[in-house]
Amino acid sequence: MPLDDVLLFIDANKYLDLYRTVTGKRLLAPLSEQAANIFVTQQVVDEVNRRKIEVAADFLIRHFTALKLQTYKVPDHLFGTTAEESKSILGTMSEIHQHIEQLNNDLTALAMGIMEKIRQSNDEVSLALTPLFLGAVPHLDEELERAKQRKERGQPPGKKVDPIGDQQ
Repeated sequence: MPLDDVLLFIDANKYLDLYRTVTGKRLLAPLSEQAANIFVTQQVVDEVNRRKIEVAADFLIRHFTALKLQTYKVPDHLFGTTAEESKSILGTMSEIHQHIEQLNNDLTALAMGIMEKIRQSNDEVSLALTPLFLGAVPHLDEELERAKQRKERGQPPGKKVDPIGDQQ
C-alpha cells in the first residue's frame, strides 16, 4: 500500500490531551506536518471545541494550585534557641510567604490569560489544530440514524453515558 493511501484517525480525547500535558508544544509541529494524512470528523472537531476549556481549566487547577507555607513559632525553650534566632527565622518565613502569595497571584493571572486565549481559540493548540480541522468530514444523516439504533439496541461502542457521538 503506498504511503499516500494511509489515513490516521485521532480520537477527540487525544487532541484534548494537548491541553492536559506540560510538553504538548513539541507535538504541534509534527501533528501539523501530518495534516494531509489525518482523517478528522466534524464530531471530533465539535467535541474538542466543546471540551477544551473544561479540560484546560482542570489541568491548570491541578498544576497551579495555591502554594502554601506552613508557619509556626520556633520553640525558644528547646535546643538553646534565642529570641534573635526565632525572630530571624520568623522574618524569613514572612518574606517567603509574601513571595509565595505574589507567585500565586501571578499564576492566577497567567491561568486567566491562558483560558481567555483558549476561549477565543487563539492559543497555540487551537491555532495548530485549525488547519487540521478545516477539512473535517460531517456525518451523514443515515450514519446518525444507525448510531441511534445501536444505542437503542444497547450496542453502542465507547462511553456508557449518552454516547451518541461515539456510536457513529
